Amino acid sequence: MIIKLRIAIFSIIWLFKIRKIRSVWKKYYKKKVELSPQYRSDLVLSYSKFILKLFGTKIKVFGYENLPKNASILISNQNHFSDHFALFSALENPSKAEEDFNPIVSFFLEKKRYSRKNKWIFCSLDSQFLAENEQENLKKFQNFLKSIREKRAYGVIFAKENFHDTELNFPIEIFETIKESGLAIVPVSIKVVKKNIDKNQSKKFKNIEIFFHKPIKPGAVISQTSKSLSLATKKTIIDFYKGEK
Repeated sequence: MIIKLRIAIFSIIWLFKIRKIRSVWKKYYKKKVELSPQYRSDLVLSYSKFILKLFGTKIKVFGYENLPKNASILISNQNHFSDHFALFSALENPSKAEEDFNPIVSFFLEKKRYSRKNKWIFCSLDSQFLAENEQENLKKFQNFLKSIREKRAYGVIFAKENFHDTELNFPIEIFETIKESGLAIVPVSIKVVKKNIDKNQSKKFKNIEIFFHKPIKPGAVISQTSKSLSLATKKTIIDFYKGEK
């Protein structure tokens, strides 16, 4: 009941924020108004932090210092769709200095995540949603990686939802294309520490740990086979997820 009450109280603020994002999406995506990637990314970061607060979700971040300064691909396990907002919030620059900016972030999302609201949020970030056609998806992913490199951004790819922490599967084959791009890979582990067990409350997670592992650097990405990259990335993510730090 506490979360339901919180939602009722803050619904007006939520509506204001989502309308602001919709307005930005419309200007940028429909009217082709030039809006900087930094501005758009910071706007969605603010929304992500609000969503976590709304549902009483707290995050603890490890390994922020492992994040590269240049464009990189972040590959993560996924427990729930809210992990998208948790990971985005975890990427906020902890430095409070004025000259330090937050990273620019884009997502590559499964087709099932497409909705009107998610379109406003994620397309404001130059994110991509998968389509039905496999060849079209390959082209989309290539364009996504190109955009990440040009903006010096972080591109986020989640594995399919997995509650058994034994394997990671992706909607499409990603490692061969990443290898060709030469972008660094940062494995990310998202681990649920505590869930809401009160049946009268929301089932959304209460506490989440996010660990940014040491990156696989561009030289290593290019020199390894796509299979080796896949195995190394998945093992790193799963070992932490299973508690083998």
